[in-house]
Amino acid sequence: MEDLQARARRFAQALDEVWNHLDWEELGRLYCHEGGEAFFPPAQRDAIQEAGLAFAAELGELLPRGGASHYVGAAIAELPLILCEHLVLDRRIHWTQLPGPEADALARVMGAVGAPTPCTQTSPSFPVDHLWMVSVLTDPEAFPALHDELYGRQGLGGDRGGEHRRASRLVREVVARLRPPAILSTTDEELPFFLDACAELDLWVQVPARGRLSGIVGDVVRHLHVRS
Repeated sequence: MEDLQARARRFAQALDEVWNHLDWEELGRLYCHEGGEAFFPPAQRDAIQEAGLAFAAELGELLPRGGASHYVGAAIAELPLILCEHLVLDRRIHWTQLPGPEADALARVMGAVGAPTPCTQTSPSFPVDHLWMVSVLTDPEAFPALHDELYGRQGLGGDRGGEHRRASRLVREVVARLRPPAILSTTDEELPFFLDACAELDLWVQVPARGRLSGIVGDVVRHLHVRS
């Protein structure tokens, strides 16, 4: 069995390869139509990776080896976490993302290093002890009305009632795959949806006092402890 140092080296090499082979100009256009590569200058790429490594270190302390995680809507900022769980912690990963150019771009680079790639299946076929769902319900394209409501903004429109129902269904579906004791990583904005879903499923939740800013959006992310 590989020792920890060997797994850490393999993780560092894979992350370096992935980061260097990402098409930052293409991704910049996807995130900001007129941005191109200027949307992700080298300093920002470094900051995104640093934030991802900090989250990976936190999860390394919280998650056991050999478990399973579900990442919902994960993208560039989560690549260090997914690689770390897969290569260092030897965990099974189910990664859900909407189909499109971004998912295709991430699948190309992750597949090249034998790492998990995104799929469109909402829920994994196996139970998980970690759920990561960060800045999904505030996505301005998928949930414009919720984006405005949860951030205290206005102007994007959308169907508030319909989006609330859709968000609640999605959250309940992914929480139902959790097998406590588990870790649930989400943002302060999305937290009420998860607390409601956990209450419906008779799950006990501990919300930590401290969180960490996410790498791109800058939302506060907390790792909740979930027990039955």
